[in-house]
Amino acid sequence: MQNFESLIPLTWWQQVIFIALCAWIILAGRAEIALAMYLSIASWTRGFLIGPLAQIWVLLLVMGLAVLRLILSGKVQPFILPRHKRGILLWLAVWWAWMILLFILFQSSFEPGTAEILYKNTILYTLAPLPVILFLPKQIDRVVYFAWTYLLTAVAGGIIAILMLNIPLTYLLTDPTSITQKSFALGIYNYHWFAYQFAVALIFIFALFAYFKNFLLKIGLAVLALLCVYFLLLSSSRQSIFGSAIALMFCFMWTEFSGRGAHRFWIVVLVSVVAASAFLIIQQAPDLLRIGLSSGGTALPDQTIIREILQRRSEISWERGFALVPDSPIWGWGFSKYTVSHNLFLGTIVDQGIVGFIFLLGFLFFWAGEAKRAWKISAQPELHIWKLAMVAIMVFVLIQSQFSGNPLTEWAMWWSTAFLWCLNGMDDTRAENKNVVTYRGRHYASA
Repeated sequence: MQNFESLIPLTWWQQVIFIALCAWIILAGRAEIALAMYLSIASWTRGFLIGPLAQIWVLLLVMGLAVLRLILSGKVQPFILPRHKRGILLWLAVWWAWMILLFILFQSSFEPGTAEILYKNTILYTLAPLPVILFLPKQIDRVVYFAWTYLLTAVAGGIIAILMLNIPLTYLLTDPTSITQKSFALGIYNYHWFAYQFAVALIFIFALFAYFKNFLLKIGLAVLALLCVYFLLLSSSRQSIFGSAIALMFCFMWTEFSGRGAHRFWIVVLVSVVAASAFLIIQQAPDLLRIGLSSGGTALPDQTIIREILQRRSEISWERGFALVPDSPIWGWGFSKYTVSHNLFLGTIVDQGIVGFIFLLGFLFFWAGEAKRAWKISAQPELHIWKLAMVAIMVFVLIQSQFSGNPLTEWAMWWSTAFLWCLNGMDDTRAENKNVVTYRGRHYASA
């Protein structure tokens, strides 16, 4: 069996199709499609080659050319920053400068391969998407294309995982939790990253379901939702399963309280009961969704992969993170203990010290302000749906990152906040500029 974290082999005609799609994205100026593919494929834990180039470089080039196409066409005005809270850019610039300084100072203490992982997470998946989001024309349609593409790319990643692992049909027809008893986390080393995309995709499905009125589209979205839930269970990532459940409950609460719902009390009761039950189940039955090496039957992935996963997990604990803080509280350990804490807040203190933790709190304070702003009923009801989606994605991040993650691995923390900031800015644009652009029967704030 092939390790899932190797390259996906593409035939010549598959490469031709991919290149044709990239050409269309550039000509159409649809940078958001390339961006969604770029971010979702990153969660596959597996890449593919287009000729001699990995897909990451091809999609980065496509995004850049698509943005350039937008600028040169003159039909839209990209890169219009929201009018409010622009100081966040300076805050983030100083924070990233602090992180880079820590990279330089502590690089000699890094474990082999850590530097490459850090630079990849910092530059390619955290920083690179942000200018593209800011360059996008301020149109709701851009977010819709992004959501569709992210969703479909995530589902494609799940299908590829099953095909590459050669999971028998008899297993696929059984309950996913039974499959996980035969194949721990599908044998994927970074199985939390693999699960990540399906949790985000489920939130996008909620938004798309509310956005579109077409009955057939709703049926299709329901099918995609079932696939995402199936793949999420296959991943065995409990924090992603738990986080996505809370985020979806949050979506229901949001629509109830900000809409015309008449059963608010019972929704609060339902969310409280579900959250408490899920917490108790995880605490009392930690092996409910995963089982180690004791189960019988045919183990689908290589047993050595499973042992590596279990050994790595045994080396990661909150206790180790807390024990490291007193030795370097100001500077932290400069990412030399990058994989120890397994918690967003504790990991930030361990890696970046109190200074980095203050930067994180400032960022979360900014996000909370944007979430509060998004709560208000928008002058454009369809815009309100996508604000909800971006806030819910961050809710998912905050839940699951308490058990796995840090600021450099929680990519959605950054891009969802950037989208939310821009969407809130569109309301400001509409209030100050009464010109409205009509597109496919819908109205958007002009740039």
